[in-house]
Amino acid sequence: MDEHALDEEALFIPEGPVTRSKTRKLAGAVQELLNDVRIKEEDQLMRNAVTLISATIIS
Repeated sequence: MDEHALDEEALFIPEGPVTRSKTRKLAGAVQELLNDVRIKEEDQLMRNAVTLISATIIS
């Protein structure tokens, strides 16, 4: 989320009917959030793999 500005207002679901534009904003904000989580998980997996490979080489 550091690289992208997450539209936090879009994550709040108002009472009553929701307009199409608000639905699109919500969907976009959720997608951004999921992408950020995926990127962080991939980054952590990469760091773990590098650490494991480094430990194997050193041993």
